[in-house]
Amino acid sequence: MTLKWCVFIGALMLAAVFFTQDHQNTVHKFSNEGVHTRWWDGTREKVDFFHSNGKLAQSTTYGDDGKTVLTLKEWSYDGALTHEKTRREDGKVYEKVFSEDGKVLLQETLWVGDESYYVTQRDYHSNGNLVMETVMTEDGRAPILRRMLDSNGVLLEESRIKSNATQEVNSYENGALIRRQTFGANGDLTVELFFAGTEIVSQRTKMIRLDGSVTTQNFDRNGKLLESSPSLRREE
Repeated sequence: MTLKWCVFIGALMLAAVFFTQDHQNTVHKFSNEGVHTRWWDGTREKVDFFHSNGKLAQSTTYGDDGKTVLTLKEWSYDGALTHEKTRREDGKVYEKVFSEDGKVLLQETLWVGDESYYVTQRDYHSNGNLVMETVMTEDGRAPILRRMLDSNGVLLEESRIKSNATQEVNSYENGALIRRQTFGANGDLTVELFFAGTEIVSQRTKMIRLDGSVTTQNFDRNGKLLESSPSLRREE
């Protein structure tokens, strides 16, 4: 082996040593920044971010593709958990939002896999009581069920889409049904008013979309029809 060849081999080995040290320094640098990669292909397994006080601010774990988020958690500057997402086995994403101190659940949502729309969502008052609950159709375009409650948990309004495609909206006062609106799939509308504290109809108004007619009926507390006053809308 010639002297020149020995020098050349020595230079390559020295370069290899420097490359290895540089690579280790780079890996160590990213590790400090909270980027954890898989040893077999280098895809992201976990990414962490930190507040200026050194406490964890956000932590995200990824699937084997290094892109699909499996879990995400966020913490306040003081270390309270304020937000988290978890991908379920069925692919849907369950999300929770907490108050700044992490003590009160403010909202929970179940999303479809790509999070383009939610399946169900619940919002809560600051005291932890439910304020609104919404259940969507499979395509996410309309609510099958929606309920609104006051801070004491008393029902204020409930909306449902029934099996015949009609939508029923019930309004409550002090927990008692006072008004019901029924929207027919054909565009007809029925509005019913109830005697206080009962489910007995005091007045029923029907509006027919096809001919524009409106009929109002009044009842007594026994449900007996007192009067009916049909009328026809004036055509424009």
